[in-house]
Amino acid sequence: MVFGELKQLLTESEHRVQPRCPYYGLCGGCQLQHASYEHQLQIKKDIVERAFRGLGREESAKVEIQSVLGAHEPWGYRNKGIFAVQKQGEKVKIGFYQRKSRLVAGTGCPGLFSDQANGLIQAIAYWLESAGAEIGAQGLHHLMIRESKTTGQLILVLIGAVDKPVWLPDFLKTFVPKDPKTLPPMAPVPKQLLQGIGWLTADLKEGPVLEGKPETLWGNLILVEHLGKIRYGISPESFFQVNTAQAKVLFDQVLKMASLTGKERVWDLYCGTGSITLYFAAKAKSVLGIESVSAAVKDGQTNARLNKLGNVKFVTGLAEELLPEIIHPTVTEAKTEAAPLAEKVADRWQKMAQAAQAVEAAEAKAEMEPEALAAEAAILEQKRRETANLPDVVVMDPPSKGCEPAVIDAVLEAAPARIVYVSCDPATLVRDLKRIIAGGHYEIEAVQPVDIFPQTGHCEAIVKLAKR
Repeated sequence: MVFGELKQLLTESEHRVQPRCPYYGLCGGCQLQHASYEHQLQIKKDIVERAFRGLGREESAKVEIQSVLGAHEPWGYRNKGIFAVQKQGEKVKIGFYQRKSRLVAGTGCPGLFSDQANGLIQAIAYWLESAGAEIGAQGLHHLMIRESKTTGQLILVLIGAVDKPVWLPDFLKTFVPKDPKTLPPMAPVPKQLLQGIGWLTADLKEGPVLEGKPETLWGNLILVEHLGKIRYGISPESFFQVNTAQAKVLFDQVLKMASLTGKERVWDLYCGTGSITLYFAAKAKSVLGIESVSAAVKDGQTNARLNKLGNVKFVTGLAEELLPEIIHPTVTEAKTEAAPLAEKVADRWQKMAQAAQAVEAAEAKAEMEPEALAAEAAILEQKRRETANLPDVVVMDPPSKGCEPAVIDAVLEAAPARIVYVSCDPATLVRDLKRIIAGGHYEIEAVQPVDIFPQTGHCEAIVKLAKR
């Protein structure tokens, strides 16, 4: 990888604009604020198109990359941020690190976060300065703010190396919203933005700092977001798309590519808190969500109950380990059934064997009555898939590193009619697509980029693959 640095601007592009954030260029959070938003979308389409050339000349020529679906509001869209807290001289700064540095660029993030979130950050920085609170490796070193774009409320989690410092009670007295009953008569009641405050004890280190479940100091740390008709309860440690409005755009496109009629069994791999799982439930016969993070699975199960969705099931574990067991039932899986082990296993395998034998018999007679027997064979094959609980549609939404090869191999063995791959990294997306289409059983039907992260160089892409 090669990095470049601008030394001198000789001729301005017609697409160049004045960056909105005062820290732009110093901070590592954004890369494209100097480009008009229309041009940002073109840049991102070019990134996806270049990545797809990795499929090879013949395959890439078959693929049409659609225009990027841009955001209606490309500023102040982020609903979550983890900010470093740092003392620089006498000032406390709370924000993102500078590029290739561990120094905080400035307080807040005017471009990507709301005025409410930035106002809270400014107030906390001022309070910490005034209180002389311990900052850094031996004290408070990060904080997380999450904001519901549905309700406008925020939660705050303080992250420090010590277990609840001595200044914390005074902090709570300042930032816990006042009870309206305690206000003077006729005083205006302020809008309550903070919904909950938490504390997490964790060492300052490289990599993720929000590891573990924060302790609730006041209020409620579960935020509620609405996407369409689905309500999501989101805990501090759980994953949820950082752009609520564009998440709905993304989910609607995934749903469109899945082409559900209400009869399909769907697998949602790397499902997180089940955001897509739940979104699909009303349109599918059943949805199985698979996720390795147990806290996220608990959130998904809670949200399924919250939305009264009875056709959703979540399983905790690595997809590469669980899928082979689901496709080929084992004694371990069978033990979880309510009926006696031997009876359940024998019954399931007997039904699968009978269905498979019926398919083979139909195929053997196909020469005599081709059309009728082919239709009968298709019906029997569908019954075999139903008996084995194999999916009609698989949704894959892996982290940036992409899918493990074993996951792709298991999905190919399950042989769904459609695969919808959601990716946040075009390079690993193309790598995985090459593995999926290599056997000739699937072809790419559609590629739709979606801009989840305006002002940055990141772009999501959704790919629909259909079985040949």
